[in-house]
Amino acid sequence: MTKKELICIHIGEAGCKIGNSFWDLLCNEYSINSNGSIEPSTSTTKVNNEIFFEQSSAGKYIPRSIMIDLDTDCINEIKIGKMKNIYDPDNYIAGSGQLKAKKIYSYAYYEQSKNVLSKIKNTIRECVDQCSNLEGFLITRSLGGGTGSGLSASVFQHLSETYSKKSRIDLCLYPKLDSNPYIEEIYNSVLTTNSENRACVSDKDLSIGFDNTILNKICNKNLEIKNPTMGNFNDIIGYFLSTLTNPIRHSGLLNTDIKSIIRNLVPFDKINYVVPSLVPILSQSKVNFKKLDTQILTNNLFNEENQLLTVDLNSGKYLSCYLSYQGPDFTLHNIDTAINKIQNSKSFNTTTYLTNGFKVALTSFAPITNEILPKTTNSALLLANSTSMSKIFQKLVDNFDEAAKGRKNFNKFVEYGMDEMELFEARETVQELIEKYRSLYDEPNNESAEEEIEEGGME
Repeated sequence: MTKKELICIHIGEAGCKIGNSFWDLLCNEYSINSNGSIEPSTSTTKVNNEIFFEQSSAGKYIPRSIMIDLDTDCINEIKIGKMKNIYDPDNYIAGSGQLKAKKIYSYAYYEQSKNVLSKIKNTIRECVDQCSNLEGFLITRSLGGGTGSGLSASVFQHLSETYSKKSRIDLCLYPKLDSNPYIEEIYNSVLTTNSENRACVSDKDLSIGFDNTILNKICNKNLEIKNPTMGNFNDIIGYFLSTLTNPIRHSGLLNTDIKSIIRNLVPFDKINYVVPSLVPILSQSKVNFKKLDTQILTNNLFNEENQLLTVDLNSGKYLSCYLSYQGPDFTLHNIDTAINKIQNSKSFNTTTYLTNGFKVALTSFAPITNEILPKTTNSALLLANSTSMSKIFQKLVDNFDEAAKGRKNFNKFVEYGMDEMELFEARETVQELIEKYRSLYDEPNNESAEEEIEEGGME
């Protein structure tokens, strides 16, 4: 495998804590101890740890990561935690004193980003300079937070302008959308979706969505955690990111990279939002009594109980799918058989644009799990691009419209330099996304869409 480095940018409290969980897993996988050294007695493979780790002149392995939060509390917590000696201290970027995002997009974007953006740009540049063959960036954040929405908008704009040829995968938490949502989180999410959409490069960007509502259900029902915490949710997403990058980091029969993943999942411009699923995501006691062969794991990937974003995929049509299998018991023949059964099932609805089947990755390296997930020799992951994503955006628009009727909390946004029209313009961008996904469901005679495929939209 050719070495292609990836830089992780963790933004806001949720983004930083998800990142911290991810790096904990990677250190365990590569047997990197709390001082950044590889344990000499281990037999764990060290192949391609340079993709995510830089080795200092002193031999210390340092994560290629940047932790950013306008609030100092989260960064300070990480600085004194179990991973405190792993990260480069120069790659922490936190606010000082009263510098916080106030959970408002406009405050983070217009007021506070100017205080930290220069340092963010310099830190990213320094991380890039340490790479010999940078492939791209992985970003973790929450759409509903002030830093995760507003400051992220500035970061995405910078990445798009300065590193336009590099791939980007955005792992983002959506706010609660179904009942009694927080108004500020809805506005933040609409505004940052608009900003991300403007900065999007069609064949370079992918957005993977999660939400706490379904993560809470998974913890309760699947993992048998009675009172789950945000830490549990962060651990699940951190494990997902570790699983996603497994075939990038380890040699296998079917390897991949993030450029290939994005290219195969994003068939058309701006249609770059995907739904993640992960199996097995069960407690250890449940796993011990389950048969988890290739067909069962593949079937379970398309079961809504194993999705990490609340959306009914059966209500839409699949545009593209990426499946990743990790573990010693998978074979190409069994994977092909399992996928064919899924494709031929009555419940699997696709558009006519899905002409090249599924993108598949396969590595025999067994997954490394954290405390809340089961120890298992095999796991699988699905990223599905579906017209059902229109329903997520429709919920955002519906909640926005309900709040905007009385200009609820508009004052919190406009007092920091934002015009009211920017809120409504952002809402229209989300509405355009809805219409794009719906048009693909209806499958009109779309010549421009066909041209995109012919020009290399999917492999």
